[in-house]
Amino acid sequence: MIEMMRYNWRIRESYFELCSSLPREELVKERNGGAGSILKTFFHIVEMEHSWMQELLGRPDRPLCYEDNQTLENIMEMSRESRIGSEWIFQHSNSYLDGKLVDVSWLDEKIYYGEILRHVIVHEIHHMGQLSVWVREMGLKPVCANFIQKGLMEIV
Repeated sequence: MIEMMRYNWRIRESYFELCSSLPREELVKERNGGAGSILKTFFHIVEMEHSWMQELLGRPDRPLCYEDNQTLENIMEMSRESRIGSEWIFQHSNSYLDGKLVDVSWLDEKIYYGEILRHVIVHEIHHMGQLSVWVREMGLKPVCANFIQKGLMEIV
């Protein structure tokens, strides 16, 4: 699973780079789908990953605040900071942990550890697809979503 999350982080970084050249008006423009705008969607992706990882670490979830992070630079920094903990979790996941039930503070039921990891992966892929649609609508070329030959597989 670590390879899939590394894929997500690489695609996210590529979209950060692509969007860093866009005027702020394009980043905050309300759009159909996603979280409503490019900037809000980036924030949502990072905040959701952060929240789930806090739950897996058994730490109280302190949701990140969009009002305090309304620039692409702030969201990129949040992404870099949260990735450290996320990468550790993904690297140390295993089949034993997959079956562990996790108390999630915002839900009334326990969720399997492995189910959470897989949800985080597909959640980001879903939103990267939304970003690709918006980028095309602006007349730009979306980030290549190909997993092949990105050097993400560690074969031992």
